[in-house]
Amino acid sequence: MSALAAQSALAYWYRIDGAQSGIILKETDPAWSVAGPDGAPVGAVNFTTSGLLQAATYLLSDAGGLPVVGYAEKDQQLLGADGTPVGTVADPDLWWGQERVGKYQVRLDRDPHRFGGAWMWDAGDNPVAGLTQTRTEGVGAYLQLDRSEGLPEPLATVTLVLPFLAHLAMLRATQQDIHRRFRREDRGLQHFGGEQTDLL
Repeated sequence: MSALAAQSALAYWYRIDGAQSGIILKETDPAWSVAGPDGAPVGAVNFTTSGLLQAATYLLSDAGGLPVVGYAEKDQQLLGADGTPVGTVADPDLWWGQERVGKYQVRLDRDPHRFGGAWMWDAGDNPVAGLTQTRTEGVGAYLQLDRSEGLPEPLATVTLVLPFLAHLAMLRATQQDIHRRFRREDRGLQHFGGEQTDLL
């Protein structure tokens, strides 16, 4: 088990205000910092998009730069430490190889469109992880992952991807909201309200 998989609380800083320009709507940095319970850096995330559809890939590494786990939006694959597929995300189920290790849920509240939380359960429907969001003007934004202690592998490692699944859901919902707004404006309906985005 990696040192990150053993941590019960991790903060995934997906945006540091003023530090980087961001690559998606200037709301997400390409390089994230991951902090432990005392606020000290314990890892990092590399966030990229590629292809015609700008499919997202997230790769988590430890403080020494060693890869731990990742998630690729294309084919909804969990990635192992060597970058090869080791499992799949078949919403809401999470698979590691041929083993169903749990399930997850991401809640997005409506109008304004906001993050309502994310959770993960083991194969026996016991809650094992929860996710909250904190955004501070002039500082940045992070997703706080809190997990049960003593989780077995591979569940402990799989829980580390919950922030990626939540971030991706918010990212795609934000893009859809913006697309709908542009369509309304093109039709001269900009004064008729509609979904407001306040996710990332």
